Amino acid sequence: DVAEHLDEAHEDATHLVEKCTAVLETHHRAVDRRDEKVHQRTADRLNKTLFVLTVGTFVFAPLQFFAAVYGMNFVNADGKPTIPELLWADGYFSFWMVTLGYLVLMLCFTAWWYFRIQRRSAKDASDEISIRLDV
Repeated sequence: DVAEHLDEAHEDATHLVEKCTAVLETHHRAVDRRDEKVHQRTADRLNKTLFVLTVGTFVFAPLQFFAAVYGMNFVNADGKPTIPELLWADGYFSFWMVTLGYLVLMLCFTAWWYFRIQRRSAKDASDEISIRLDV
């Protein structure tokens, strides 16, 4: 009678160990999934930040180049400017018009690009939601 109770207790203990092991494995998988989601969010945030910095560089680096070139004192031995635009009567005005025109063009292009990406992201998100709802 005692042996039967001990066998039954051993079977119950073995069953409880298996249940605890399954619960522990499920917990580890949930923690791994959570960590992966956090890592993915961090990577997405970093990608978005780098994208914004890249677009800013794309827009403003050429303007810095224009300002650097036209801000230098290029003169020949006679003291006469060697950049033809500096000899024009309205060269300074022309420089600023080209610079502002470029800036407006790039800002329009950047806004168009941003809204296109936002639209695509919204579409991808809605597609993902509909896929999840279908499953």
